[in-house]
Amino acid sequence: MREKLTLEHEIVLLAERRLPLRVQWWRRRWDRLCLGLLILYAVAVGLVRAYGRAFWYDEIFSLAVVREEHAFGGLWNTLKLCVDSNPPGFHLLQMLFDVRAADEHVALRVAPLLGFALTSVCLFFFVRKRCGAPSALIAALAPFLTQLFTYHAIDARPYSLTCGFLALAMVAWQHSDRTLGAVIFPLSLGAAASMHHYAVFGLGPFLAAEGIRWWHTREIRGRTWMGIALGAVPTIVFWPLLMAYKTLYGAHYFARPNLAALFASYGIYPVLDRSIGALPAVLLALCLIGYLAGSVRRPASVPVEEYAFALCFILLPAAGMIALRLAGGGMLPRY
Repeated sequence: MREKLTLEHEIVLLAERRLPLRVQWWRRRWDRLCLGLLILYAVAVGLVRAYGRAFWYDEIFSLAVVREEHAFGGLWNTLKLCVDSNPPGFHLLQMLFDVRAADEHVALRVAPLLGFALTSVCLFFFVRKRCGAPSALIAALAPFLTQLFTYHAIDARPYSLTCGFLALAMVAWQHSDRTLGAVIFPLSLGAAASMHHYAVFGLGPFLAAEGIRWWHTREIRGRTWMGIALGAVPTIVFWPLLMAYKTLYGAHYFARPNLAALFASYGIYPVLDRSIGALPAVLLALCLIGYLAGSVRRPASVPVEEYAFALCFILLPAAGMIALRLAGGGMLPRY
């Protein structure tokens, strides 16, 4: 069987060598060129929309913190007074892009726009490794069909940045056997936790996937487990800020974790009504459970831990709702 595959591979290579150089170049790079055009479209449309949209209520808090505080000590004290609920990492990043820009409506939305672009790019490379270019382009296009593009890509808040860093962690985790992947993995997890407190829930799918991998192979990847542990460090460091916010607002926070908030969290596709937004997630989860059960019994082209990882990410809003009900936290779809 292996000799047959090798022979077929050689035939394909010989056929490609007979093609004109321009055709060979296009066949090898067409998917990345399409991805580049997709990202250029996102950035161009995002900048135009950012220029023409006024700040809404929460964005005004981002502007106030960025413009008033210029040292970490002052920023920490401001956030401990619950002026804003996001960790210092988000505001420090926004300060880099602000620099007293002529138009703050664009300056404070550049980082979130880049976060959206990073999400799309990382989904492309994550899927391309296992499923090929067409499936990767579909994955890269998927965020364009959600509120992440229609709203949060130009929202001067940390939601698209959190998604971008978690997507980067996915790609790094997929290559964590290499030194570069092992380095980027904890850094991207830590960056996500420095953008939004709830990014710590994103560690769950990585923990579950590595647990499934250990159960399936009896191999412990020490660097990967260490990376997951390091990804929780910002949450530990910023815990006093989160507790201060909970003390002030927790008892009377308007957004409670419940089934309505859960279904709204799944209803992120503008083409679908929120009441049926969870249906695609349920169908995908059932398919993944079937694939996961099958891949445990026999070898598969996609590692069993990646099926488990995708399944856990689909179930993350439900797990988050349960955790937040127990902890007394707030829950909105954008969280």
